[in-house]
Amino acid sequence: MNRIIFFLIYPLSQRDYDRFGFELLRKNGFVVEAWNFLPILNPEVSSQHAGEKLDVQGNYTFENFDQVEEAISRLTSSDFLVLLFGYTYSTRKIYLALSKKSVNYAVFTANALPPFQGLAESIGFIDRVRSSLSWQKIKYYGRLSLWQDYIFSKSPFKYRDVKPARYVLAGGSDSYREGSFPSDEGTEILWFHSLDYDIYLNSLESEKKTRDGRTAVFLDEYYPFHPDFAYANLKAPVSSEKYYPQLCHFFKGLEEYFDLNVVIAAHPRSEYDKLPDYFDGRKVIKGKTVDLVRDSELVLTHASTSISYPVLFRKPVFFLTDDEQNEGRYGDGVRTMAALFERTPINVSKDWSLNESDLEIDEDAYANYRERYIKRRESEALPFWELFSLRLRRDGGADHVHMELT
Repeated sequence: MNRIIFFLIYPLSQRDYDRFGFELLRKNGFVVEAWNFLPILNPEVSSQHAGEKLDVQGNYTFENFDQVEEAISRLTSSDFLVLLFGYTYSTRKIYLALSKKSVNYAVFTANALPPFQGLAESIGFIDRVRSSLSWQKIKYYGRLSLWQDYIFSKSPFKYRDVKPARYVLAGGSDSYREGSFPSDEGTEILWFHSLDYDIYLNSLESEKKTRDGRTAVFLDEYYPFHPDFAYANLKAPVSSEKYYPQLCHFFKGLEEYFDLNVVIAAHPRSEYDKLPDYFDGRKVIKGKTVDLVRDSELVLTHASTSISYPVLFRKPVFFLTDDEQNEGRYGDGVRTMAALFERTPINVSKDWSLNESDLEIDEDAYANYRERYIKRRESEALPFWELFSLRLRRDGGADHVHMELT
């Protein structure tokens, strides 16, 4: 294998450039490229929210499908693709186009999170419809694209003429569900680990910082302003006018009760430096989430993808929700995540209480989450893309590729 190409549905960011191991793969002798299909899959969003293009070698954006077909036609058996999007109604043409070539590809599922309860589970039967079915849920579950993908997923001809994946790049034992990607008996599941585990390993080697007193860290999700809502043509699940004051009121009570300071681990795509002080003077730190969790006494979250960090460092977690989140699907996500840790979400819109016993953790629940969604016990504790490079070298016979293991 000479070239590895990542297929993306969004522009390549510096964060993804780092966590997808571009530098490591290049150091190991591969040519690495990123192909962004956002303008084709969602042109309206692309024109408004594409952001600045990361100025790195091999970063390409396709404006129409003719360009895609031409680029795919030039692929050879010495190329290997890593698809970072699923096989859906909107992406089927890309899968079909690459299936015409003698090129292998992997699908990436290693960062999978627990599936939250969907519409049927959240509303239950008739006696629960009135209390659980909201206009926000109707709008979300009524989207045309969602139903197109759902109907497409049930089609008996879904995988006709589609070349199966060579590998599934998986993390925990529940990170891959059979039938969710094109596969056959020749598809091999490579049990590595989540990309968060790589970051955790790096944090173990870095120097622990002494902070001013005891801290709780809030895993910010940038809910009122997150660009992914624009990508999906969705309204943000909360309003900044209600969301931040309720959070800060809870933070103040928690700080007084446990005698600590709340620090904000800003979402990687947030831009709080361009916004008012929504956190009432609290420290807002970007790009240091894993270290903030490592050095904290307590972690606060909704259902952040960074939940892996408190699990790995064995930190107690409080799950937070509010009335606006509970009106839509994001309240379902918080409840589903909290249940995995034997917790009940705290609704910061209501009266709430705290207790010292809340700082205890369920060891079995933490071990179970780690096994299912972060890393299986038997998988190797090497960096993800080193494991991937080794496997490509072995299967591809690329003896010329120089491997540098750390």
